[in-house]
Amino acid sequence: LHYFMYPEGAQFHVEELEPRLLPMVLTNVEGSRSYAVGLKFTRPFFIQKPETGKGHHYHLTPWTFSGDCPPNCKLIYLPTCVVLVSDHPFYNFMKDALSGFYRLISVDDEDVDFWEIVNDFADKMFLIPTIPEGLLGLEVQLPGFTSSNIIMPPRRDLHLDVRLDYPFRFLSVDDILNVVAALLCEQRIIITSSHYTMPAIIIQCLFAYIYPFEFRHPIVSILPSEQLELLGAIGTNIMGCHVDAQDTPEFKEVDETVIIKLDEHTVEYRFQEPLPGLPAGPAQRFKTQYTQMMKNKFEIDGIERLTLGSAVERERSRVNFEHY
Repeated sequence: LHYFMYPEGAQFHVEELEPRLLPMVLTNVEGSRSYAVGLKFTRPFFIQKPETGKGHHYHLTPWTFSGDCPPNCKLIYLPTCVVLVSDHPFYNFMKDALSGFYRLISVDDEDVDFWEIVNDFADKMFLIPTIPEGLLGLEVQLPGFTSSNIIMPPRRDLHLDVRLDYPFRFLSVDDILNVVAALLCEQRIIITSSHYTMPAIIIQCLFAYIYPFEFRHPIVSILPSEQLELLGAIGTNIMGCHVDAQDTPEFKEVDETVIIKLDEHTVEYRFQEPLPGLPAGPAQRFKTQYTQMMKNKFEIDGIERLTLGSAVERERSRVNFEHY
């Protein structure tokens, strides 16, 4: 997982870095998917050169937030990551859990033992039971929080707990409709962004848009810079990479692909022949409703209602459960 957490490679730093949360979609060998959220942060260490010549390792000692730097030592910050993995995309819940974990390890106390906190956090997370589909939610007390957190049950229609309006913040309605058409036609898609967190979230939103259809091909939400040759892999897939990859030969040679450039708010279609679009009637009706919604300055949450299919609405009505 460290390749996905540090796509550009990990290195030590002379100053402490701010913690970052990174959502990921992982495709297993048999084709099933796992969903993960990783926490990246740095830990302080004293590094000391070996007393003898070559062939000896540097000595690292964790700093306990007390005492001065020992002789012949230098304070550095080493990259560290903690990852939570689930069979369901509970992105917000895993983000909250990792936020509480970071709050516990950030206490400036020499009596705080990092690995003891990690083991205690893991034990408490393992005690959280798997929730079956239905109306039953689960209230849990996460480490590092004074109030309870609610886990909503997984659902066959929409069991992700992220907002569905993210694609509309980057792309036009026409581009989103064309991307949905390409997704339904099982075309290869590459998503580039300067933020490693966005491709996984955009992918989940697009999957919600095409329900009840499902995308059964491999997904790599974050592609390490050392493996950019996979951009030209044969087959249908969805990949995410950093915007800097657009200047590499591997990226420029990609063809027969839909490329979503989030930073540029554009979509590039590298096909010899035009892709089929969505039926004109439903597409125009969607655009009209979206335009009317924006004209009346409705809340952006209304996009969730606009993008959900009638089958989902009927199912929610049947079980008397309202998601929004």
